[in-house]
Amino acid sequence: MRVGGLPYLNSEPFFAYLEGVERVSMMPRALGAVMARGELDAGLVSLADALAMGDALRRLPFGIATPGATGSVLLFTRKPLPALHGAKDVRWTTVPEATDAIDAILVIGDEALRRRSRPSGFTTCVDLGAEWHAWTGLPAVFAVWVVRRAVSDEAQTRLAAAIDAALIRGLANLDAIATRRHGDTGITEAEVVAYLRNFIYRFGPAELRAIEEFTRLLAS
Repeated sequence: MRVGGLPYLNSEPFFAYLEGVERVSMMPRALGAVMARGELDAGLVSLADALAMGDALRRLPFGIATPGATGSVLLFTRKPLPALHGAKDVRWTTVPEATDAIDAILVIGDEALRRRSRPSGFTTCVDLGAEWHAWTGLPAVFAVWVVRRAVSDEAQTRLAAAIDAALIRGLANLDAIATRRHGDTGITEAEVVAYLRNFIYRFGPAELRAIEEFTRLLAS
């Protein structure tokens, strides 16, 4: 089974010990496109991409969410959030050090961990996990595990069991993950462990309500 994953530290509890699959790792936007073309059997994809693919996918009860602040989904802005409403010129780009032409930048994943201080010229940092929780009272769901419905029920069951086993082992070995990965992010091993412990990897009723609310807002 070909399985897509994200190259970020916060997905390591899933992938550090996941066995029996061929892992394909790429950035969220690219991963969503590959998944939409049917080139992968399953994957950990952004919630927005999973929703866009609709009934072609089945969601598994795993993903990446936080009860509040994330530490790694950060909006740096020169203006208050209400002043950004209706922004039309949104681009995928590298992070600028300073340019007056850009009002805000969104930095995610390991790059956000490496940029714990605001880039030059940006006055405000908003953690979108904290902002979502303050707005809705719900966890912030960023990515979900999905499997194509064309995959056999037996294979789907095996994959879910493999993810569950990998996650149990990953969460029991956060120190080992931190030793291996802290150099990639510029934070200490202790900070890596604290960062990973903040995430919700198994979804329950609260996370499902958050997905429903996100879906409703997308449609409104």
